[in-house]
Amino acid sequence: MSEHKAIYDVTGLDCSIEEFKMRPCVRHRYSPEFVLPTPDEIKFVRTALLGWPQTKLGAFLGYPIDPKGCPTVRRWERPVDANNHRAIEYNAWRRILLAAGVIEGGEDLQIADRYLEFIG
Repeated sequence: MSEHKAIYDVTGLDCSIEEFKMRPCVRHRYSPEFVLPTPDEIKFVRTALLGWPQTKLGAFLGYPIDPKGCPTVRRWERPVDANNHRAIEYNAWRRILLAAGVIEGGEDLQIADRYLEFIG
């Protein structure tokens, strides 16, 4: 029997990785259930699942970093109603989910193949 341990972190999300996998933000963008992740969901994956500071996440994704972290990651994690909030790019979000073990890359490849067959 697998253990479903809740993960608590500064975002207030208290769910296991298995529970997080069921959230709409984890779905593929072609899924009708997909929604962009909230700032708290981004921060949850970064801190609770990866254990990375903003600087490491920014460097991993190839964004500029500075002594205070990564301005791009900071903007993603700002409240949605803040002036300097920016929505995360879909490809960056998928790479983060892949690095955290929330998704497997094969799923995205299968979906890409299905869509190629559909339009071809």
